[in-house]
Amino acid sequence: MTGLAARLPAPDKTRSAIPGLLSPEFPSIRFAGKFADVEALNRGDARALQPTLDAETASHWAGIERPAGGNGLVVGGNGFVGAHLVAHLSTLPQIAKVWALVRGDRTPPRDRLDATLKKYRVSAVDWSKIEVVEGTPTAPRFGLPAGLHGELSAGVDLVYNCASSTDYSVGYLDLRSDWVLSLLRLVEFCADGGPKHLTYLGSIGRFFYQVAEDFVRPDSWWYSGYAQMKWVNAQLMLSLGAQGMPVTLCDTHYVLGATTVGLDPGRTYSLWRVLELAKALGVVWDGAGMNYVPVDVLVGAVTANSLAARPLTRILPRNVDPYRTSLWAAGLGIDVVPWQFFVSGPGAGTQGHGFAVLLRHRSTRRRRQPSPRIVPAGLHVLLADHRRAVRTLFQPDRLPEPGLGEAAGADRGPRGARGPGREHVKRGTRPGPGDRCALKPGHGLPIS
Repeated sequence: MTGLAARLPAPDKTRSAIPGLLSPEFPSIRFAGKFADVEALNRGDARALQPTLDAETASHWAGIERPAGGNGLVVGGNGFVGAHLVAHLSTLPQIAKVWALVRGDRTPPRDRLDATLKKYRVSAVDWSKIEVVEGTPTAPRFGLPAGLHGELSAGVDLVYNCASSTDYSVGYLDLRSDWVLSLLRLVEFCADGGPKHLTYLGSIGRFFYQVAEDFVRPDSWWYSGYAQMKWVNAQLMLSLGAQGMPVTLCDTHYVLGATTVGLDPGRTYSLWRVLELAKALGVVWDGAGMNYVPVDVLVGAVTANSLAARPLTRILPRNVDPYRTSLWAAGLGIDVVPWQFFVSGPGAGTQGHGFAVLLRHRSTRRRRQPSPRIVPAGLHVLLADHRRAVRTLFQPDRLPEPGLGEAAGADRGPRGARGPGREHVKRGTRPGPGDRCALKPGHGLPIS
């Protein structure tokens, strides 16, 4: 036996028809077996994962009366998306109060959230409506005293789960206890006390897993425990939504800086590795740009949906119009070349090969992921001006940073072997020494 099942006890076939609990902590949420999530991954069958709520819980939760607004709770309230969401909610007249759940630290939690908002230049915020709570998203009761947890359970109407691991290097079982069971904990929280609408921020990484061969691949950068965890949680949310529960899955592309200032976490995104390698090579392949969503557009879509009379069970905010990698070249001051020349032409060397490996499955994901944008009715956002976005997010007046490319694990190769001959260049321009545009730390590019 190999894979995930090798690390788990053998199933007891005599009890296969008896509903099981993924954890005794969640007695009202039952599955086909104790390790239904692992079985679903091993079989590549989401039907093995369908949760069943007990009749009383299901009736109570599904009978939620939609308020015109109310109070919100943002789990992961000090993260990049979470902080933007807390600030935006505080400015809405429909929202009376926002609780922001942030992890404990030596710095007071309110000061930490304030620092995060200042870091990303978020100025539209109403602090009089925000209460910052120090807790742990992955702990029972969020690690809060029973009284405070009860106050949240009774007083919150809208819950937004923005907390997640972004570690691509560990397996699913390493993430399961924290990030799958914690979602079930939120489900019970939303079904208990006053019924609440739950929004979960997922990832398009889950679309790596669609056909049988995907589920038997060894773990890698793309086919990772992280993507498996997002697949499991997405199936849980979609199944609950199909049963009439008030939940929304937000399938999320790369979330990058706001359309106004363009600030994001920068190199913590795998996208930055791609851009740094392209910068080091001095070329980028000729092709379609990847999908993306600016954080302010994402937050606007999430809040508009949660406040709608009939929220969608699934949303997919993304750029409206396609664009090509020539815009990256214009922003970085590099050249555009055919794909084959990009990975094997003069100067590509080990860097081009590494880039090809990094992007090996990207075209597969692009073919599989759904392309239509799914947002609440009446939400009008303009995401088609990619050139303006590039101007916002790139800083052309800066010199290249020392060692650009090494941070992405690139082998720079011999000096001078940096790019193709001019006969292969398409639409790109090559500035003189010292004039090449650099990526600014903390900035990203609106592609994903």
